[in-house]
Amino acid sequence: MSHSQDHYENLLAEHYSWMFGDYRAKVRENIDFFKGYKILPRVNGRAIDLGVRQWISVGGSGRVGL
Repeated sequence: MSHSQDHYENLLAEHYSWMFGDYRAKVRENIDFFKGYKILPRVNGRAIDLGVRQWISVGGSGRVGL
């Protein structure tokens, strides 16, 4: 296990769960947000910086192809 994984598992995970709730539910919430507002990848060569807030948003944006 890497130092960062160890740090997360032994210190941060408890706090993130407390602050944000269930990870899977939050990922689903983010996927629904992106799809609901039609923030989906296009084949036009342009990108928008969504300024991913917390790390939890990355799971949802990655799953819709952003």
